[in-house]
Amino acid sequence: MDLVLSRQAFLEMIWQWHGDRRGCYRHVCLACGRTFYASRPNARYCRGACRQRAYRRRLRGEKATLADGVTALNISSESFDDVRPSI
Repeated sequence: MDLVLSRQAFLEMIWQWHGDRRGCYRHVCLACGRTFYASRPNARYCRGACRQRAYRRRLRGEKATLADGVTALNISSESFDDVRPSI
């Protein structure tokens, strides 16, 4: 009888044998919180959909920041107090 493992089960078995080396690194996805195994030590997301979700959240956060008027280039009205209007 042959043993059939899913990709996830196989990677977990390899990780338990070797730990974080030999191209099998255990991570927790920053978007969904799921544990995943990657060949890269600096992987942050388990799949493309989670990476896209995190990107869209960052975009929404930047848009909300811009809508509130808080930006890195925010110029307050106090910096123009010494300028006289030309009438």
